[in-house]
Amino acid sequence: MKKGIAAFVVALGVALLTGLFVTAGSNEPPTDTYFGGRHLKITVKELEPGAAAAVIARNAPLHSIYISEGCEPDGQVFVKVTDAINGDGTSSLWRGVQIEFSPGYPCRQFRSDAEIANAVKAGEISLHPTGYVYRCQVVGSNH
Repeated sequence: MKKGIAAFVVALGVALLTGLFVTAGSNEPPTDTYFGGRHLKITVKELEPGAAAAVIARNAPLHSIYISEGCEPDGQVFVKVTDAINGDGTSSLWRGVQIEFSPGYPCRQFRSDAEIANAVKAGEISLHPTGYVYRCQVVGSNH
């Protein structure tokens, strides 16, 4: 009996640390993202807060998914930008990174992490990692 409980606790800990638990509503429809200038469709599943905190605390390898809440370039919703897409040898976890535009700079849509890096160097934006971790999967391409 104790072995069964111990095995369950270990399995639960592994699930939390690897981000297997996702929030309710994880069956959201695909959303738009940019990667390397390409417009893609991805599914985004947010990890439960405890699982996200555990992944961040253990310095797990995480990609970035850039968001800019409140930014509506040309009256459109800001489309997320990722610095990687899932594939061979890459993590399936992305940490949310909030983009904030510096005073005097209008919000605009970025299409790659290289554009974001250049905007940081130019002082146009600053980046703020969030406590959110997502499991993302490319499900289509927009041309």
